[in-house]
Amino acid sequence: MNGTGIDTESLPLLFWACGLLIALLSGYALHQRRSSWALPCLAVLGTTTVWYLGDIVYTGIGPISSLFPERVIHRALWQVILFLVSYGLLCKEVSRWFVRGREDDRLIFEQSDIFETEKAQRQITMALWFAAIGWVVIFLISQYRNGWPLKASLFPYLTGRHVPLWGRDRLGGATGFLIATGAFIHQFFSAMLGVVFILSRRPRTRIVAGIMVALAWPFWLVGYARSVILALVVPAACGFFLFSRHRLAYRVATVLVLFLALNLWLKLVIATRTSGGVAETFVEIVEGRQSSDFIKTRKHRGLDMFKELCYMNHYIEKGTYDVNWGRGYFAELVNFIPRAWWHGKPTVGIEFSIARGSRTRGKGKDLVTSLITPGMVGQGVENFGYVLGPVAAAFLMSLWTGILAMFWTQRHSVVRACLFLVGLGLTFNSGRVITLQVFFPIVFGYLMIRIYEQIEQRHAAVTVGPTEPATSPPPAAPAPPH
Repeated sequence: MNGTGIDTESLPLLFWACGLLIALLSGYALHQRRSSWALPCLAVLGTTTVWYLGDIVYTGIGPISSLFPERVIHRALWQVILFLVSYGLLCKEVSRWFVRGREDDRLIFEQSDIFETEKAQRQITMALWFAAIGWVVIFLISQYRNGWPLKASLFPYLTGRHVPLWGRDRLGGATGFLIATGAFIHQFFSAMLGVVFILSRRPRTRIVAGIMVALAWPFWLVGYARSVILALVVPAACGFFLFSRHRLAYRVATVLVLFLALNLWLKLVIATRTSGGVAETFVEIVEGRQSSDFIKTRKHRGLDMFKELCYMNHYIEKGTYDVNWGRGYFAELVNFIPRAWWHGKPTVGIEFSIARGSRTRGKGKDLVTSLITPGMVGQGVENFGYVLGPVAAAFLMSLWTGILAMFWTQRHSVVRACLFLVGLGLTFNSGRVITLQVFFPIVFGYLMIRIYEQIEQRHAAVTVGPTEPATSPPPAAPAPPH
């Protein structure tokens, strides 16, 4: 299909309108930088910028206009604008449902002293032991089910081999839900270890946390999922940027250097997917058996949610794909129910993947060779059509903003600060699709944190004693003279 009118030498006017709208919303969020919703809002706006405007800049408008007619591209841009307008109107109001007056007056970029107290550092040490013990338990479970490949799991950069510790069939089986749950908990504890390493000020705590990160992260870094790598690195980077004692300029420079290094690593992940994998290629580069020059010229794949939005609009316009009126969101909502309990549970993402050309395999249409995600705006269009779809997606992202705002107001608790930072790191992955598969690490992490808080409260109650008050009451004032 050939384009019919987009100027391949310049970007559409609606593209600049999207960019201006994002700039205005970002400016307003920065103006409201004492509000709990400001930082999550900036994360959502950044996610939209990368997945949609970034796709156009990275790919170039020429290749996109050669695939779709002008009306489809313009409709997709209008839908991004509608998403942004709806989100801008909703995020602040929806966040109030979760925050309920628990705001404070601290600027979001001036938090460096929040964990400086001795009490906070004791909490960080306790959080480290909680995360470390949790990681060890879930790691041992993964080793048991895979025949104890300890060296390959902990030091894949030495063995040149990556072991899929939580591998399972796409639709799972009787134990599929338990295996997936183990993977999400494993991911959460690994991310939490990185956050604790950043927040700790005690040398001994930081050393232990650093050792744990060195043991926990390599398994994920040499995997094939870039989203998981981002879910590990981004929370730690955000924790450093928000809570570090260094000057703002130093924090900005450090995060930029980390971004450049992460960019090269993700290119390595892409380049080695069809070969021996990251672990094998990394060993070959270190040993000098292969040059690393190919990484620099490699381009990212999958940053094409604007094109997927165009595909969604084009298929609906042609009548080859139908709006499902919420069935897709329902399938995402019930995705946590084990298929062993509900054999007819609706599948997620199969129909659009087939429409995009993914071949089916297995029985019927339950399995495809690859899952293709429609993007957060495209998913809304798939569920509720051209106009209501972007509004629905904006409402869901507003709910997520509210949840993060709630955790931000609770950041004086170290474990709640960890929840906020891990959730902030997961926000970028939601740009591909709004799904529990993205948010499950924070869901199961929250359950783990609740268990930790209950244990901590009981321990505090035992320490104080059943009859002694936690603090002595002030002496009663003398009675006034008659």
